[in-house]
Parts: sequence; C-alpha cells; structure tokens
Amino acid sequence: RARTVGEINDHWSQVDVDFADTEIFAQEICGFGPAVYVVHPPELIDAVIRRLKASQAAQGNATDAVQEIR
Repeated sequence: RARTVGEINDHWSQVDVDFADTEIFAQEICGFGPAVYVVHPPELIDAVIRRLKASQAAQGNATDAVQEIR
C-alpha cells in the first residue's frame, strides 16, 4: 500500500500511503500508537486525534501522548 518510503533519520521513516476511507485508515493508524505520526492530510490528522481522545476518555485517564495532541 505504500507509494514511497524514505528515511528521515535513524528512528523515523516517512511512508506515503493511498487510502480510500479516512475513518477506517485513522482506526488502523491508531493501532500503532506512538510509533506513527500523521503529517497530512488534515482530515486524517483530525480523525486520528478524535479517535485517540475518545480512547483516552473511555479509559478515564490522561496520557502524555494524547495530551500533547493539539
């Protein structure tokens, strides 16, 4: 599914991926936890943030990773 893959540094790679459904892809991304950082498109970023915040609320606790999002 990746169109391009590039190394950013020793710890991060950039992967460009085509997807059809923003909500389904956001759910998949959230499964990777802090190992993934979404930079584009804005609607995917928003969908990921919305899911992480909902997960945080459902667990009833705050995590540093989710608190730092926007």
